[in-house]
Amino acid sequence: MNDKLSRVLFLMLGVLMLVSCSHKDNSMFSGLDYQMSMSPTYDAKKLSQIESLKLISRDLDRNGQFRTLMRIGEEYESFQFDSSLTYFSAALQVARQTGGKDDIDLANIRLGRLYTRAGHFLEANTTLFERIDPSSLSPAIQGEYYAAVLKSAGDLTGNSGVYDYCELPDIDQARKDFYSSADPASLMYAEVKISEMLYGDRLLGADSLCRAILARIPDSDRDYAMFAWYQSQICEYLGQSQERMEWLVKSAEADMINSVKDYASLTLIAQSLMDIDMNRSFRYYVRSFNDATSYNAKLRPWQIAQSFNQIQQARDFAGGKPDNFLFM
Repeated sequence: MNDKLSRVLFLMLGVLMLVSCSHKDNSMFSGLDYQMSMSPTYDAKKLSQIESLKLISRDLDRNGQFRTLMRIGEEYESFQFDSSLTYFSAALQVARQTGGKDDIDLANIRLGRLYTRAGHFLEANTTLFERIDPSSLSPAIQGEYYAAVLKSAGDLTGNSGVYDYCELPDIDQARKDFYSSADPASLMYAEVKISEMLYGDRLLGADSLCRAILARIPDSDRDYAMFAWYQSQICEYLGQSQERMEWLVKSAEADMINSVKDYASLTLIAQSLMDIDMNRSFRYYVRSFNDATSYNAKLRPWQIAQSFNQIQQARDFAGGKPDNFLFM
């Protein structure tokens, strides 16, 4: 075989490998692309359910109104920040009128959790530490309170801009208080445990527990998205890059099915694809930014914009033709 023919065959083999890899990647993301295309249907269903709850709340007594307003706030919690804030705040006002301390505390816990999610750390700090006396909480809601405290402290640690202005709890003590008050069989308990093991460098324990949780949750469930995201982080620390991407895709699919607009998985997928599939990366970044903007919290759009600028510059450098970039 002469050198010229060898070079031709080598180039053909390389092209075949790239095409094969492209088909594999397309297959991995086809389900996600489909769920993204179905978002208008999922969003319409969610809004219909919320409207039904709003209608029901008009004919209820004060106690029923509180429960329904809290439920509406929960439905909006990952869908639209302003609306969730409105309904949790309305529930708090009803609780204050009826004088139910547990209801007042529960509404404040949910508000603190919402503020944390949206990156409003000063408001979260005021709500969780100034409005609530943990020593007077009823056992039924202590676990949820300490889970909110741990989440707020964990998210705040990575945001130095407001770190010095907020009160930070004793994390070890808050975790002990959580474990002593929360139901060990609950998903909330599992989330705190996985987070502790993950960031405490007990990766194999976190991996085992997270996989066990995922095995018992339907892959269309909202909680599945969260635990699939944790599993992707575990895989990243274990150096399992291919499986990490698979879990991120599963997490993003569940986010779409549940009309979650404040998410991390699709953005991380876009970041991972930036150098190997610019077209898909750009499309996922645009979708992530639009959803984050729709959610209307201040933190996530800013985070996405930092990475989005990089791919926008690369796309402009390529003459606005990202399709010329091959899959790898």
